[in-house]
This record gives sequence, C-alpha cells and structure tokens, in this order.
Amino acid sequence: MIKKLLNIIFGQNEGSFGKLEYWKKYRFFELIGELEKAHIILLEQKSGCSDNFENPKEFALAIDDERDSIEYGNQIELYNIWKWFAPTCDWDDMVSSEHQDVANRIFEIANYWHKKEG
Repeated sequence: MIKKLLNIIFGQNEGSFGKLEYWKKYRFFELIGELEKAHIILLEQKSGCSDNFENPKEFALAIDDERDSIEYGNQIELYNIWKWFAPTCDWDDMVSSEHQDVANRIFEIANYWHKKEG
C-alpha cells in the first residue's frame, strides 16, 4: 500500500522500471558483452562487405558507436543492431559462419527488445 502511494506521488506506476531493472529485463549487460565480441571479430577480419558496410572496420566502428549509445547514453534504440544481426543480413554477409553464435545471441536480445519496445 505504501509502495503504491509512493509510486503515485513520484509519478511511477507498477509497470515502470528503473534503469537497472530495464537493463536486466532486456539483457543489456549481456548485449554489451556480445557487441564487444562482435567488434573484436570484425577488427580481426581482413576483408568482407555487406549491404550497409564496405569493410569490416566500418562495421566494427558502427557497432562500437551503437554500444556506446546503449552503455553511456540515455537512449536505448536497438533497431540498427536488430537489422545488422538479423539472419542473412550484414553480419552473415561479412563474417564466416564460425562466429554465428555471437550474432545469434545479439539478435535474440535485439529481437526481444524489438517485439516489446520497437
């Protein structure tokens, strides 16, 4: 009862999340780690291209920018990540199937967000 009253006073409803709860729900801690792995894989890649990136380094920098926006920014928008790591999209065009597990985990998290928030 008191918790409900405090939520009303401070403008929060029972469904609202603090940043930590939001990050846990949408697995953003895991996502940051997987994006870091993807970044390293792309930097080690010698060649490749996709519809949106001319080379692995360009893709790695874009991932780094998106990761920084999630980690340090206040805006959580995963559309680009969702699009880049979707099956048969940029990651698949650029990287060998040996690293498909990284893409699958990233897409799973981004897809969950996309269905709930996107």
